[in-house]
Amino acid sequence: LQRPRTDDIEDRLAHSMGMWQLISSPGFEVDFDYLEERLRNMYARGMTRGGIARQMLAIGADGDRRAELRKLDIPTLVIHGKQDRLVPVAAGIDTADAIPDARLELIEGMGHDLPVGLHDRLSDLILAHVRGVEHRSSVAGAI
Repeated sequence: LQRPRTDDIEDRLAHSMGMWQLISSPGFEVDFDYLEERLRNMYARGMTRGGIARQMLAIGADGDRRAELRKLDIPTLVIHGKQDRLVPVAAGIDTADAIPDARLELIEGMGHDLPVGLHDRLSDLILAHVRGVEHRSSVAGAI
């Protein structure tokens, strides 16, 4: 949570690269070129210290959402990395437990990022979930 040495883009980039490496997926190789490109795009879109500070305040001010999650009536897929160093895996399990009929997918070796080595698996999980929702909707509509 330390700040970069300066607001210079290269200092900010080096700082962010280090931070992402800390929370990355230990079971997957870090694609440094991809990570750098992604971070440069984030900075170009306007990622600012103020925005980061507001996000941290919002996270800290957020309370227990389980009662609200229990009210959801939508097909839900919760994906969580088993080696997430930022958000404990217990939080992902708790989220899935709170949402009626949610499906939980815990991924071995995944941290708090979306490593290139998991892109295909994550895409497959999301597509299968969406296709299942589409199928349930078309069956329900035919009845």
